[in-house]
Amino acid sequence: MRRVLLGLVLALACGCGSTGTVESGQDNSNAGDPAAAQDDFDLAIERDPHEPEAWFGRGNARRAQGDLDGARADYGETLRLDPSHSGAQRMLEWLEQARQAREDAAAEEALREAESSSPEDR
Repeated sequence: MRRVLLGLVLALACGCGSTGTVESGQDNSNAGDPAAAQDDFDLAIERDPHEPEAWFGRGNARRAQGDLDGARADYGETLRLDPSHSGAQRMLEWLEQARQAREDAAAEEALREAESSSPEDR
């Protein structure tokens, strides 16, 4: 019993526990809990800031929560650490396409509003 407790204490002290790892972040992402996933990826990055999968996972968690700028930054860091990371490359391309679509939609809405205004409003 003392050995088990000692092992648990050592695992927690060295950061080898189950939370705050890339794997636990991925598990939380797969379970549909991006906030918990982000917390795990934050800890994983704190433990090893040179692990591209931690940055990529946090980018996915941020994107799932609507933090597109944070996701973009994390995907960029993933590529800085691993320039051949195809997932990060695809996500940055997707984010750019989504940004462009939002800008296009906003411009179209502004044009419709301008066209529909009465002559007195001009």
